[in-house]
Amino acid sequence: MKVTNNSQALTWNPVICLALLYFISNLYFFFTVFSGEEIGIDSLSQRFDQNTSLIALLLLGLSFFFLLGLYWSNTKLTSTRNFGLSNSWGGGIFAYQTLYLINSLYFGVNIAGVQDEIKSPFQFLFTLFDPDTLFLVVVISLRSPRLFWANTGLYLISTVIRGWGGAFVLVPILLLCRYYPVRVKLSSIFLLAGSSIVILLTSPFIIEAKWLIRSGAELGQAISNVLERGYLESLYSTLEYIFRRFQMFGHVAILVENSDITAEAYNNNEFIPYWADGLLQWIALKFNGTDIIQLNRYMVSHFFNVENSAYSTNPGLAGWMAILGERSIFFSAYIFLIVFFPAWLVRKYVGIPHFLLLYSFVFIWLFHGWIGAYFNFAIYSACIIFTKKLFTFRKSSLTITS
Repeated sequence: MKVTNNSQALTWNPVICLALLYFISNLYFFFTVFSGEEIGIDSLSQRFDQNTSLIALLLLGLSFFFLLGLYWSNTKLTSTRNFGLSNSWGGGIFAYQTLYLINSLYFGVNIAGVQDEIKSPFQFLFTLFDPDTLFLVVVISLRSPRLFWANTGLYLISTVIRGWGGAFVLVPILLLCRYYPVRVKLSSIFLLAGSSIVILLTSPFIIEAKWLIRSGAELGQAISNVLERGYLESLYSTLEYIFRRFQMFGHVAILVENSDITAEAYNNNEFIPYWADGLLQWIALKFNGTDIIQLNRYMVSHFFNVENSAYSTNPGLAGWMAILGERSIFFSAYIFLIVFFPAWLVRKYVGIPHFLLLYSFVFIWLFHGWIGAYFNFAIYSACIIFTKKLFTFRKSSLTITS
């Protein structure tokens, strides 16, 4: 939550809400580990000594407050009025999402956590222009409420069918950004609390459906499987799983504990550097014949013994710092570059909603160590701004000429 300057009224700030959630989650798991208990890290359960725990907490704190400081400094810059995208943008992204869903169902590809065995003829197109990321970049600025809700509904359906449950977190964040400022008052508290309770109560069935889709089993088994295990037991384990998804303390601790091994692997190019993670860099690496193995995938194969290119994990920015050591100064400069300037660009030329959405993904993706996902969002945002400004300039030039 945040107090606005004009009316001193509290508003639901999605960036601050996310930051608090990540702060509480990681701090909770630090105290769990520090007290000598095991924590679940993807498919592992592991204990760490107190020295490792303290170093992991320090690195997480440094990366967390560094990003929070960047957000604070960006909020001090001037902002523009929100620019709107026309119905052609909304219709275009709806058609593109539909094509992506049909392609995924027909070829049986793009299922979360499942390695594709068949290559779709459209795969390069969808890799170059990721429909899920483009949806987020475009719909935040759509003028038409109908097209916004139509696209959002299609996005939810598409992600659920493809076995990905993250949309149930991203859509509320998207709404808080689009309709910012949402005042903290009784009606908004009841709405947010009610929506959260409904999602949490149905979460055992949603998560069970997610695993069934990924395993190729019948989706109809979700309800019976949950009831067979016991609803309350399923609810408890699901809530624990969701809470665990908002932390990367265990992942960072693994990298701290194995920093010598991972630093040597980094020096031997066993996974790509942090600056090579992103769409533009991937294209260059592919043309050079380089295998794109990110730190996320390296961790999965070396620490979790899972050989699945579709399965990834979250090393966190703090995990990168554990690997890089004194070279973290260059890493910090790179993070500053890809966060501060895109945020300045978006705030100046697009407006507050898109600015808040970008910083939400600074925490959802970048803080988690999914550098490429965040980088692509920033690149798509810059392309949308450039395209919009170009068409506006051409239109005004034609008007003057005529």
